[in-house]
Amino acid sequence: MRNRPFRDVIKIGSPLLAGMFAEYIMYMADSVMIGRLGTVYLAAVAVGGIVAEMLWAFAWTTAPGTQALAARRFGMHGEHSAEVTGEIIDNGILFGVLVGFLAVLISFSVPGFLPLIIDNSRTVELAMEYISVIRWSMPVAAVYFALYGFLAGINETKHLMYATVGTNTLNIGLNYLLIYGNLNFPAMGIRGAALGTLLAQAAGLVYMFLLLRSSKKLKKYGLFRWNRLQKSILRDIGRSWLPVTLQYLFDHGILLVYEGIISGFGTVYLAAFHIIFMINWLGKSVCGAFAEGGAILVGNLLGRGDGKGAARVIYVCAAIGVGSGFAVYLVSTFSPGLLVRI
Repeated sequence: MRNRPFRDVIKIGSPLLAGMFAEYIMYMADSVMIGRLGTVYLAAVAVGGIVAEMLWAFAWTTAPGTQALAARRFGMHGEHSAEVTGEIIDNGILFGVLVGFLAVLISFSVPGFLPLIIDNSRTVELAMEYISVIRWSMPVAAVYFALYGFLAGINETKHLMYATVGTNTLNIGLNYLLIYGNLNFPAMGIRGAALGTLLAQAAGLVYMFLLLRSSKKLKKYGLFRWNRLQKSILRDIGRSWLPVTLQYLFDHGILLVYEGIISGFGTVYLAAFHIIFMINWLGKSVCGAFAEGGAILVGNLLGRGDGKGAARVIYVCAAIGVGSGFAVYLVSTFSPGLLVRI
């Protein structure tokens, strides 16, 4: 790993890229399907999606929290490192349940402030239909990402690829059935998109639990003992969780305010902004996958006390980020119609 940081980042990050790209395709398909219902629906999913992303900030950030601890402990390679690493699971699940239900509670405040930001009552009404369902996926997602972070920390990224690709593929299929009412399913419109996400996320969580319970390779970690809950581990997860969550809330809070400004020009402009946001998400997916892979390796190396090796991985990740970001810039600059037409 010390002499080939680029190869190691690509090796760890590639399965994560496949999963993130599947997630991007799912969001894209969501927008395409909702967009077929009309411009006001696409505008509503733009608003509801940003609010949902702010709620997701409480959920998906459990992954960096558990990943940081698991990666360091996995890198120790001591006699009892496997059992010590396995302690992260139980504490991560509890932490995920707590922050997931915190997100649910916060979601009930949305009807109070959203009309003050978005200047279109029909858009707000449809956005709230989406949020009223998607909120219940937050505890499920938070636990899912706690398990996700653990598996990432111990370098089991292939399983994460299977889970993410499978979950998002299922989500697309459920949306096709529930948005339009195909194959005698109820036509639920924008609520169907939210319900599809909830059901797919629940299926992903079941897959994660079955994997962790049945895998012989993972038995050495002594998972799901429930007698290893520790305030210190919960606190350490929280320390990694909090700054990422606050950053994500701040970023998407600005986007929500910006959507409020755009909504004053009409729903078609809000719908167009959503398309631009989806193009931006493509670059985020590519950069994020290798950044996460690099973070895993950095944690492993720090667990071994190899600070110089960790620094080399960081430089490699920075170079990959610049390169992939520039590639997306070129595509969006010289062939923007290709992405917009979808």
